[in-house]
Amino acid sequence: MNFLIISTLPHYIVLLVGPTKLYNSVVFCSSTLSVLWHYSNTPVSSYLGILDHIFAFIWLATDYYYFKDTQYLQRMIIINALTFFTNMYVSYLDKHNVVPYHIGHSVWHLLSAAKSIYLAHSLNSKLITA
Repeated sequence: MNFLIISTLPHYIVLLVGPTKLYNSVVFCSSTLSVLWHYSNTPVSSYLGILDHIFAFIWLATDYYYFKDTQYLQRMIIINALTFFTNMYVSYLDKHNVVPYHIGHSVWHLLSAAKSIYLAHSLNSKLITA
């Protein structure tokens, strides 16, 4: 199993701390599509690549839905934006032969998983009240 797949798996930890069954369903679908896409080793324009990115957006929309009536909405948006731009930077580093895609994107997966666990735990904690 390659590191791109292994580094995706920590996203499933969110299922232990997600606030609702709906939230966890989105996480499960998005994470599973990411594993399948990386396993297939197909381009982003493939059906799995497109579905993976659509569900990543659905997960972002789900975060927005759950955070929208909280005082932490701005924090969630900033954290997700930083994670998104970090992924773009990883692609830039690969394009310029600084860090190979499979290494940079794998490290990004771990960052994304940590971000996702933090946000789900925040939603599930007493710190966030709607």
